[in-house]
Amino acid sequence: MGVRLRLYGCERLRRERLIGETVVGFASVNLDIVAPMWLTLEPKLGATTSDVRSEVSSVAHSESTGSSQSRESYSGAGSASGSSTCRRSSRGSRSSSSYAGSGCVTLSGVRVRGGMAELLIGLTYKSTTGRLSVDVLRGSHFRQVRTSPFSAEILHLNLTATRSPDTYVCLSLISSNGQEISSSRTSVRRAQANPVFKESFMYQVPLFQVGDVTLMVTVLTKKGIKRKEMIGWFSLGLNSSGDEELGHWNEMRESPGEEVIRWHVLLDS
Repeated sequence: MGVRLRLYGCERLRRERLIGETVVGFASVNLDIVAPMWLTLEPKLGATTSDVRSEVSSVAHSESTGSSQSRESYSGAGSASGSSTCRRSSRGSRSSSSYAGSGCVTLSGVRVRGGMAELLIGLTYKSTTGRLSVDVLRGSHFRQVRTSPFSAEILHLNLTATRSPDTYVCLSLISSNGQEISSSRTSVRRAQANPVFKESFMYQVPLFQVGDVTLMVTVLTKKGIKRKEMIGWFSLGLNSSGDEELGHWNEMRESPGEEVIRWHVLLDS
């Protein structure tokens, strides 16, 4: 026997979201003494959106009526691989299933990877015209959630109860000597933790130069008329910020005329 603990976060318009859960077996603890302990909450990656909502509704109903009915598990919604590579899709058919691809875990099109902030972009390069196309598609987990320690007597929560941020994405194409060739930015998505952008930008890059440029991608949050803060960044091309970013750029070069879509984890500023 044991006890199941589930942590929910309150969002806008009285919506609730399951952050994680854990199970503590009575055989693993000494019930004769009171002592604090840390517990690792694991997300329910197999849950569907409708199941989570019905779960929250049943919790609210149980609390109001004093019912002790047990609420067990959610139904599965797919595999939970940790890979960040999504399948290649042709232009004009970028549906939510195209974004998901092989190895991507999604929940209604939202990336699920340990709560890390990520951005989904598509790259296309046409060697005959020297045209580089960058599609900024969607973001995931553009917010921060904090939790405080668990006590055996009471669970203390300290969640940042702020609205989801107003975010936009800046793109900068930089030459090998550090000069900015061109820059672009998306429009602002207001109060969205998982914003959908679906904006495209074109750059003229000759074939002989495509291996000598760097594409800087920065996600910013707007906090006032002139105030902004960086959520995170990554870079692709000559000075790629990681192996996944370099692999994305190289796959684009090896697949002329085809769009290559991948998720990228945002690095801290």
